[in-house]
Amino acid sequence: MLVPILFLLSALASALVINDEHAIEKLSPALPGADAALILPNDTTASPPLTFPRPRCNSAQFGRGLNLEDCQTVVSSLPNSAVTVTFGVRYDGTGHVYDRIMPLRWLSSDGTCDIQLYLTGTTTAQATIAHASGRMIKAAAQSVLDRCVASRSRMGGVASNIGGDNNLAVGVKLSRHPGVRCLHSSAPPMRAVGELVNVIPASLIPQVFGLEGDAGTQTVLPAVFNS
Repeated sequence: MLVPILFLLSALASALVINDEHAIEKLSPALPGADAALILPNDTTASPPLTFPRPRCNSAQFGRGLNLEDCQTVVSSLPNSAVTVTFGVRYDGTGHVYDRIMPLRWLSSDGTCDIQLYLTGTTTAQATIAHASGRMIKAAAQSVLDRCVASRSRMGGVASNIGGDNNLAVGVKLSRHPGVRCLHSSAPPMRAVGELVNVIPASLIPQVFGLEGDAGTQTVLPAVFNS
């Protein structure tokens, strides 16, 4: 049996649109586009002006009933570097090489608290690159916890105004169906896993998965990737 599926590394690849009192902001972890400036690998540009995250709560898009303790554990584990690096979507068609490749997210141990990075933009112009430090991202996630997750309804939300260029947003979301099953076997080092994820082919073009010999199969199952 052939199974058509979108070959993405994140189940949250579709754009999120949230209403703001000043504008409609479009968030996407995987939308390609064009950018005027070429950012070289490992570009550590001068630190941008000091900015403060702007958290906004939205239970319709980010869920409610999050566990504050679980989310706090995730935020505490986020990188805390003060070095500004570049963020962008791999295979975005721009030819840029980024320090941190998106989609990029962190999950709680039970898979229900989801913290993910998004590129921002307007409904007509989508950012393709963002600059921020781990410390900025951590502060933005914490601002969502303090304002939204710690509220009576325990709702999720998103924080923008990060990194000076304001091209990055941090969302805290309830994941009801994490789809993760842990096996009772030894796990490889996290570094090796991260390197492997970054080389697995990814595309926005739908692929047909099937067994070898099945008519129309574009990707043969089982598919095995090794680091």
